[in-house]
Amino acid sequence: MIPKEDKEFFWDYYDIYSQIDSDFGGGSPFYKTFLMAYLIKYQDMKTFVEIGVYKGKCLLPLAYIIKQNKGVAIGIDPYNNMCAREYDVEEEKRIAINEFIDKLDFNMIYKEVLAKKEAMGLSSNCEIINKTSESAWEDLMSKRTVINMLHIDGNHDTKYVVMDAEKYVPMVSDFGVVVFDVINWDSVNVVYQKYKAELIPIFECDSFAILLKAERTQTNLDKARVMEKKFSYLYKKLLYMNKEIDEGIIDTKIPNVAIGVLTYNHEKYIEKCLDGIFFQKGKFNKNVFIVDDCSTDSTYDKICNYLKRNGNKLKDFNIRSVRNDLNKGVVKTFHSLVNMTKGFDYVSFCEGDDYWINPSRVKNHIDFLKNNPECCMSFNQAYVFWQNTGFFEESVIHCNLNRRVYNIEDVLKVNIIGNQGCAFFDGRIIDLLPDSLFEVFIGDWMLNMFCATFGDIGYIPDVMTICRKHSGGIWTSLSGMQQLKDIIKNIDEYNRYMEFIYDKEYTKQRNNCIVENNGDFSENLDLVIIDDIFPCDMSGFRYQEFTSYLEEIENTKIMITGQTIEQFLHLNVDEVIIQYKRSYPGFSGKVCRYDYWRPIGCKLMYFVFPTNAYNALPIMEHYYIPFVFTLYPGGGFALNNSESDIRLKRLMESPYFKKVIVTQQVTYDYLINNKFCSLEKIEFIFGGVMPLMEYNKAKSYNKIRYGFEKENFDICFVAQKYRKKGEHKGYDVFIDIAKVLCGMYVNIHFHVVGGFDENDIDISNIKNHITFYGKLNIDNFDSFFKDKDIILSPNMHGKLSYGNFDGFPTGSCVEAGLRKTAIFCTDSLNLNGDRIVNGKEIVIIPYDAKKASEIIEYYYKNPKLIKDIGDNCQEKLLYLFGYEYQIAPRIKILKDEIEKSFLHF
Repeated sequence: MIPKEDKEFFWDYYDIYSQIDSDFGGGSPFYKTFLMAYLIKYQDMKTFVEIGVYKGKCLLPLAYIIKQNKGVAIGIDPYNNMCAREYDVEEEKRIAINEFIDKLDFNMIYKEVLAKKEAMGLSSNCEIINKTSESAWEDLMSKRTVINMLHIDGNHDTKYVVMDAEKYVPMVSDFGVVVFDVINWDSVNVVYQKYKAELIPIFECDSFAILLKAERTQTNLDKARVMEKKFSYLYKKLLYMNKEIDEGIIDTKIPNVAIGVLTYNHEKYIEKCLDGIFFQKGKFNKNVFIVDDCSTDSTYDKICNYLKRNGNKLKDFNIRSVRNDLNKGVVKTFHSLVNMTKGFDYVSFCEGDDYWINPSRVKNHIDFLKNNPECCMSFNQAYVFWQNTGFFEESVIHCNLNRRVYNIEDVLKVNIIGNQGCAFFDGRIIDLLPDSLFEVFIGDWMLNMFCATFGDIGYIPDVMTICRKHSGGIWTSLSGMQQLKDIIKNIDEYNRYMEFIYDKEYTKQRNNCIVENNGDFSENLDLVIIDDIFPCDMSGFRYQEFTSYLEEIENTKIMITGQTIEQFLHLNVDEVIIQYKRSYPGFSGKVCRYDYWRPIGCKLMYFVFPTNAYNALPIMEHYYIPFVFTLYPGGGFALNNSESDIRLKRLMESPYFKKVIVTQQVTYDYLINNKFCSLEKIEFIFGGVMPLMEYNKAKSYNKIRYGFEKENFDICFVAQKYRKKGEHKGYDVFIDIAKVLCGMYVNIHFHVVGGFDENDIDISNIKNHITFYGKLNIDNFDSFFKDKDIILSPNMHGKLSYGNFDGFPTGSCVEAGLRKTAIFCTDSLNLNGDRIVNGKEIVIIPYDAKKASEIIEYYYKNPKLIKDIGDNCQEKLLYLFGYEYQIAPRIKILKDEIEKSFLHF
């Protein structure tokens, strides 16, 4: 027995587990219970509940672990012959089970389990409830028990598994776990599949599965992916170790170790490196691979002479030395070296200018990983040797470490492992390294992060590596500013490669690298946009506009405050950003959360809506950054509104104001008539940006129309809700129109998209003729508008606030019109002019329910006119809201401003 104080977690647990017998009646396998123990230990769980204790093979060892967390374990088992019988199994198996049960003395088993519990010192934290799970549930509910881990153990009939899950799963805490046993039994699997769909799977094998109880958000699904990867690695490792333990060879098997040396122009240091490798002692097969990347000095000659000179001393080593014919660079050369080291039990690397100082380094790491299977790699403390001064110092990173086990979250914060000469890998991890990993700059940090996705990282606080710093090093030869620029570039690559699972962590590290020094910036950009809702596609026009800028203006960055996303759309900003980056992985470092301004070299800033520009004005004036903004209706702009006017005046008097883009004639006239700015600073592009629809796809849109493919006449209203009755969007008028028309015709139906519902305005008289859809995003529009004949938009300026008005046509009308839905809308400010022809391409209605109803009734009686208007409107909108009319001019405006020289005032 290993002395208690010297035991590792794995062997400590294994000793406890081994004290309990199992038989045909049950007994969870070691690899399963260790996964559960790992979760309990490292997730600091406090309450474990097991349904089906039997001999305690699972309960008691886990009670031992949870006791260390100052938690409790509760086992539930009636220890009753009748309750143990099986009926939902095939006849042959049922007979075998019941014959076995008939031979058992359940009372004796129960007493033995209680005795073992006492003998193991678990009386204070382990309770066994000798009742059915249904009765025990009542006891636990009365105590308001919250479960962190629920284990539905053993094979029971379906009705009992259903009951256990229905009663106990709701008691599991958020981010607690549910373990289903024997999922390969039909009686359990049918229940497991139901909860697999509701909860989040984090591990599954043939015989059991672990589910995470959490909302199925993108963040939680990503978290589950990370956990699943770790558990899959650990599970396979445990199976292998369990086999070695059973065969009695775990302590006698001689492991195969590969040591890789990567060198380039290290003639002054390579022999010291080789000394540290070839004086390694221990009971393991020693394999050394040396790759020289076509050094221009005598490095390779020194390697050859060293091997020849020390031939007798190196007879215990299998050695392969290779020199590249051409210099391939560090990444390609390291890739070759990694491929050489695949297929070994353990792997370690050392660069040719570093060296090891402990002859037991490899042995110590092997022992550590064997005793800590939850770790996929380990590392040791290092000293740094400054070649130019001859001075040794402790690694700044290592001297502050105070734990034995770390994880990927720790590595993301800082490269705690440091130099590769400190690291040591389970060979299974090296075997899993994909070729694609070497398509990015695979430095020490990235390799360690990727490997850490498979398991934890062990730390040995013994100095066994010397990391040499000298002027000839590739990295140390770079200036501090160039190092930061390279790190930023690498972080963007790493984030993209890791599928943005750790976007928040990477972004934080990236931001730490953004600095300025005497006018030199670590990040230089042509265009910066600060916005409150992008990249949420609920704002389709911004989604399209900003994405186009990212595509067409190379050095563009968009920073998201996220206020509107959180306050009005109730979405997680970080998840919205990650979702966008996964759609556009090339924009890895170009879209990020905005907290405060960092010193960025920026040529131009751009905003939609004056409020966003106004909020950023102190930044632009402090850092001398020119800016352009679009003055859409809304977003802090209103006609003859003093607050809006003050904001506009302040913006346009700034020496850094360059251009304003307006989208409505009334806006253009207002700026000129009130002398806000000179004419040459105003760019008029009618309408505004909308999500682009490919022309041929739009024309082939399969519309189901009233009077042709269907008998019902369908009218829709689509708008965001800002007030209860939605007067500014004309929702009250829409309902009045619906009441008029429903009183006349039974086949007219109304459809509402947005935040409105049946409680905003009384609809009791038309409740069978109106449907509410809630909020829809762009992806839903194709299906929604497919059978809608008219979109009705009776909006009125000045209703939301003084001077407020909507653009013409509204965004929802454009979305509908692009899908051949006839637009019936008001135009109280005559914003349209003659651009969209009334009666041919659109129908302008009065802000009057009775008169508007009469116009709609006329078209109801003439369905072909509605069809023609829908087709004609689509053609016009494809032109007015196409790329060449909307996006291209904006890109030109921004590029022209970026290219202008700008003198600081």
